[in-house]
Amino acid sequence: MMKTSERGRARWRSILAAASWLLASAGLAPAAAAAPPGAPDRQLIDAVRGGDGDAVRALLEAGADAGAAEPDGSTALLWASHRD
Repeated sequence: MMKTSERGRARWRSILAAASWLLASAGLAPAAAAAPPGAPDRQLIDAVRGGDGDAVRALLEAGADAGAAEPDGSTALLWASHRD
């Protein structure tokens, strides 16, 4: 049986893989400009940073850009890999 931390890592890996697939299949590169506060892309970054997998899935399905960057250059993908 998997430990809780192993399940969490596996879950984030699957979310990161799905986000990467979405970006690759759409032919999208990371956004050059930061998402405005409250935008779906910013909400995605906040959801990943906060570990809210359900919100991450919902935002990705709604079209949030996983490659959108904050002013410091961090992205939802960066935070997902950091949490792993």
